[in-house]
Amino acid sequence: MNYYTHNNDDIFLLIKLKKQLTQELVQMKLDIGSKENTLNEVVKHLKYACKHDFETDYVCSGLENIQCVKYCKHCELNYDSI
Repeated sequence: MNYYTHNNDDIFLLIKLKKQLTQELVQMKLDIGSKENTLNEVVKHLKYACKHDFETDYVCSGLENIQCVKYCKHCELNYDSI
């Protein structure tokens, strides 16, 4: 049972909005994928081109969880990812 009552103009606007939002989301997902690929290529090049200078730091995540991280001061890549 449908409790909502809309006139045809309301329905038309809702359908148009749905199509527009769907199209925008598809485009955003494509853009994100493209940016992820570009970022991966940049990271790949930085792994070999950067003259890494590693620094050790400690990061808190929660009250009792302290993690040691080692990363490059220049490119900020994690030591374990190189």
